Amino acid sequence: MNFKGLCRDAITPLESPAVWTQDFLSARRDCYAATGDSRLAMATHDLVEYVTREPMPITAGVKQAAAPQLSFVP
Repeated sequence: MNFKGLCRDAITPLESPAVWTQDFLSARRDCYAATGDSRLAMATHDLVEYVTREPMPITAGVKQAAAPQLSFVP
């Protein structure tokens, strides 16, 4: 697929108002970077803004305990 050639036509109709999901904002930023679009700075800003305001998952920073090692003694 020709991302660079097709992305702008696909993303532009969704530009206003932008769909605020991380996947869309990332694709939008990647498209503008690939095509040299003047909206790259705004797309990057919007993505950073979105990511920094997302709540952290409840398990963020929690280490999972390793599975216990079982030994079999006949």
